[in-house]
Amino acid sequence: MKKKLYAPSLLFAFCISFFSCKPIDDIVIKGVQQDWSVPLINTTFSVKDLLAKFDTLAYVRFTSDSTLVLHYNGSFFSRSSLDIFASFQNAIFPVTDTVMAVPVSLPSGVYVDSVITKSGSLVYAFSSPEPTTVHLTIPSLQKNGVVFDRTFSCDKTPLIQTLDMAGWALVPRNDSIIIIHDARNAAGKRLNLKGNAAFQIQNFVFSFVRGYLGRDTFDIPQDVINFDFFKNLAAGDVKFESPSLTVTLNNSYGVPVKSVIKVANFVTRDGSKLPLTSPLSAGVNINYPKLNEIGQSKQTVVVLDKTNSNLQDVISFKPVQLEYKIVGVMNPDNSAKTIGFLTDSSIYKLRVDVDLPVHLRANNFILRDTSALSLTDQPNATYATFFITTESTIPADLAVQGYFLGANNSVLDSLVVGKPLLVNGAPVDANGYPTQSQTTQLSTSFSQARLKNILGKTQKIAWAYNVATTGGGVKAARVTAKQTVNVHLGVSFGIQK
Repeated sequence: MKKKLYAPSLLFAFCISFFSCKPIDDIVIKGVQQDWSVPLINTTFSVKDLLAKFDTLAYVRFTSDSTLVLHYNGSFFSRSSLDIFASFQNAIFPVTDTVMAVPVSLPSGVYVDSVITKSGSLVYAFSSPEPTTVHLTIPSLQKNGVVFDRTFSCDKTPLIQTLDMAGWALVPRNDSIIIIHDARNAAGKRLNLKGNAAFQIQNFVFSFVRGYLGRDTFDIPQDVINFDFFKNLAAGDVKFESPSLTVTLNNSYGVPVKSVIKVANFVTRDGSKLPLTSPLSAGVNINYPKLNEIGQSKQTVVVLDKTNSNLQDVISFKPVQLEYKIVGVMNPDNSAKTIGFLTDSSIYKLRVDVDLPVHLRANNFILRDTSALSLTDQPNATYATFFITTESTIPADLAVQGYFLGANNSVLDSLVVGKPLLVNGAPVDANGYPTQSQTTQLSTSFSQARLKNILGKTQKIAWAYNVATTGGGVKAARVTAKQTVNVHLGVSFGIQK
């Protein structure tokens, strides 16, 4: 079972495990009843390590003021630039006349002014029933401002030539590529090579497109973020003072884009869904590079907190998951006057992060865990007393109880009879920072009858931890990088020969 230990709870589990590894037979003193004290632990635990063990999904980090933060992040989604010319990829266009227009089939509402080719080939083939000279012009294909213009000869054997289109610019006219051929025989008579010529564009990849690029939607897949903290939280009240949700968008599309939340629900343990309300529900216009910023990526960061959303309220319901879907709408105003651009490296990236600074109010919430434990049978043991001294700068009180479990998880006995062991938390100031360390001395004893219930029978120990921030959960406490717990643990046995 995955560990869900918090602060001193880990120490108690370790102590019992340590004890279980030292058979009582090793400390028997022959003769009358003796007291035998053994120091077990003198160690220090950091808060960061303890919380990392409790919540394995969160990345534990610290703010500039040293406040510990549980950081959760979703997947990093991206949408690359549109392949708007896929419709004529590797297509063959027969020559139909001396002047012909090859249609550039674009998505509805897209108008292209110019396209610069990154790679690909233009293949053209001509044949003629007699020796013929062909003057071929493609006004829509230009390089450094010079129009494509070639003169060549052909006859009954087809002439096939290939043009490397890298660096060439396509300048469509009315969404078409214009091709003109002037073919003449040896006598100078003009011929129409209709049916004897064709063009093919192979492996076309653009590096730059300029024009009105339509109102497309970046349909980013729905994602989820799981919260281990709340999943492991068995009961009680927890209220984070300053939770935040950050949406980070990076955009190198040279067009206006609006990001809109389509789905944003916090899911509780019982499956209930609590909608997140925020400015993103109506959409947020994100930054984009202009024509003089080709190749740059612009970032937009939207932070949701208790001032502009209901985040703090929904987090108080202890959700175990956030499900979200945020789409990007290109050219949201749908105005054909908006001229933008794409490059082959244009990309739209999206990531969602949730931060839970451990500055919170907590009272009566229970953490549970089960640890393997084997206690050697010892008929001569008359009692055992555990002595525990803690020095804590953590601003949380911890009431600890343990249950010794036998076969089939039957409860054999509890660690404490009556009130649980109370480890005092450090007092805090108005900002939730501990003002001084707090020392607590505790002990718990087992009679001979109680020892007989657990020695040789215990297989596990189930832990229950009732946690409250200093002041019974009234004051908000802040966990920082420097907070630790120093633990000194010893045990005293009574042995009768």
